[in-house]
Formats: sequence, C-alpha cells, structure tokens
Amino acid sequence: MLGLPDAWHEPLDRFFWDCHVGNHCWDGVVYLRVVEARADFVRLVGSIYDIDQSVHSFWLAIAVTDHGIGWTLQVGTVGLSPRRTRDAHFNYDYPEEVEHAALDFGSAEVRDGELRIQVT
Repeated sequence: MLGLPDAWHEPLDRFFWDCHVGNHCWDGVVYLRVVEARADFVRLVGSIYDIDQSVHSFWLAIAVTDHGIGWTLQVGTVGLSPRRTRDAHFNYDYPEEVEHAALDFGSAEVRDGELRIQVT
C-alpha cells in the first residue's frame, strides 16, 4: 500500500474486515494514501477489493475527540463515467467531491492495543 506505514496494514485490514458497508465484505486494501494526518485526525483515500474481487474506491476519516474515537467510511461512487469511477481514489481527496454508493460510521475504542470498531 502506497503512502502508509507498514505498521498500519494489518490494523486497516482488520478494520475493513469488521466493517460491512453496503452489504459488502472487504478482502484487502489495494491502494491507500494519506490525505490529511494530525495527532487527533486522519483522512485516508484508497481502493479495496470486495469478497467478489471487484475494486471500490473509499474515503475513511478517523477522529479522536474528548468523547472517544469516531470514524466515517464512504465507499464506491455513483454517477461518474467508468474511467472516473475507476480512478476516483486518485482524483478526489475529499468525500464531499463525489456521490457515494454506501456510507457507514461508528465509534471505536482501543482494547488490548488494538482498534475495535462499532458500526452504528
């Protein structure tokens, strides 16, 4: 995965495995880049295989606040040409720039040194 520290690969794969956005089961991140990173916030954009080996673009934001950890995951695109759909993770840094096929959000906590998500 491009643009991501090696230590993040396994936790991100586990995050996506636990998250079934739009009735999809995810099977591995293909491409990933960091759009924004601060101590309390990270925004990632990339592409991921679903269990049927179709590739989908995604936008993931994780924020740490006084109330805990929150995340938003937007997957897939709607209304774009086939080329723009294929290249969405290269061309759009922010989820507001495109319409998404699926959206999910939730909270998370660190337990036993691992990020555990709860889907809302």
